[in-house]
Amino acid sequence: MESTSEVLERILAEDLGQDAVQAMVDQTALREVDDEAQAESSYRAAISSDANLVSAHTALAALLCRQGRQEEALDIANAALESCDNNARLHHVRGCILESAGRLAAAMEAFGRAIRLDSSLAEPHYRLGVLCERLGDPVTSARHLEAYERRVSALRFDSRLN
Repeated sequence: MESTSEVLERILAEDLGQDAVQAMVDQTALREVDDEAQAESSYRAAISSDANLVSAHTALAALLCRQGRQEEALDIANAALESCDNNARLHHVRGCILESAGRLAAAMEAFGRAIRLDSSLAEPHYRLGVLCERLGDPVTSARHLEAYERRVSALRFDSRLN
């Protein structure tokens, strides 16, 4: 089985374009990340290959955040948002980073933006519900947690139909 760096080198050597780079990002995300430095390097290479590859930005930002490198993660998310401000998933990831960094008001704003961009997303509602509860607003918390449950139920129903 090829290592992440071997996959990246092959893709970059063949110059296969965005689809190939996206495939590399997906492969890296699906593998167990035994070597986080290697994963980080692969994500950064994918971003340098295509600065608009949102999945590489979100994966790198999430990796950095898990490592406690919130400011770097936030820089990555903000850079991606400069060209993809209408990407709800990216706003959600930014909210998670801000929440992890203790910047709760900004996190709530990012989750709200994600919901406004894509009302079908469940996770930002959940995160907002939890934050509202922590901040002493049980009414708003309940509203978001109910919205989360509705979306999760809809996803379960849809998956049974497919």
